[in-house]
Amino acid sequence: MTQSSRGTQHPSYYHMHGLTIMSELALQEPTCRRSAPDLKLILDAGSRTDSTPIELETLAELIIDDRLLYRASRSEEGTTVDFPGSCRFSIDDELRSVRCRPDPNADRRFVSVLAAGYLMAFLLALRGACVLHASAVVSQGRGLAVVGSAGMGKSSCAALLCAAGAELITDDVLRVEIDDDGASIVRGSSHLRLRPPAWSIVDLFEETPDTDETVDGRLAVFPARAAETAPLNAVIVPRRGSTDDVVVERLTEAEALWTLVRFPRIYGWRSEEVLRRGFLQLHELAQRIPVLTVQMPWGPPFHQGLGRRALAKIVNEL
Repeated sequence: MTQSSRGTQHPSYYHMHGLTIMSELALQEPTCRRSAPDLKLILDAGSRTDSTPIELETLAELIIDDRLLYRASRSEEGTTVDFPGSCRFSIDDELRSVRCRPDPNADRRFVSVLAAGYLMAFLLALRGACVLHASAVVSQGRGLAVVGSAGMGKSSCAALLCAAGAELITDDVLRVEIDDDGASIVRGSSHLRLRPPAWSIVDLFEETPDTDETVDGRLAVFPARAAETAPLNAVIVPRRGSTDDVVVERLTEAEALWTLVRFPRIYGWRSEEVLRRGFLQLHELAQRIPVLTVQMPWGPPFHQGLGRRALAKIVNEL
């Protein structure tokens, strides 16, 4: 990308979560051909982020140890998502245009991570989509979503499955489409972000995938990508086992719903409309799609063939 006369980036086009995105903020995804965008992400680097508009409604908020991590709200200026010290996203009423105002001292690469993760999950939820905090892969035509909170091993589990031949659908944010025939998953992120203890999984791939360093100290791994959409055949909850065996258990419908509710992509939702719709979507998903716990030996080191063993036991349970 090159700099424009007003100090922002010339836009590039990306395709994620079923949306064509025209973005002046660099996203770590393959660019696509120009077409009519579903979403515009405009970089407004010269605007202030320290002013606070009069808030009319808090949509989501997360405070940890008296520190505000983010707040999404509706105000007289529209819908805004504030990350103190990093950036503010201002969203138009039609959810088709976002203006990003980075903090002057913020690392622009970290702002891109927020845009590709939190912002996309927030917009998809406001648009009515079912969003899971999940990585997802496709193996022999079967779509597998790996859900969990941060640090549970979603990306690591997906990487093990990709090392066994599965193809990547997304990491961290998963869009699910539910219909009368079941559910399908939509391709999102092109890479998995692995924490340092899981970096050795790259050595298990038959053909070493491309990798890159990330701004938050992780390793971006680019395995083979799946098609645009795939059927969702199972939702997986990874668990770290204390033995060398891989144990797969199918949850009851009630257990499955409780599990899905426990792992939202966005914590701190206050919008009753979004909460109600999201709960009903998860309830329908728990009725239609098997939810499995997969307990496996955890590394490092990660043993050769672990992904294949896990895939075989998952398929056997379906």
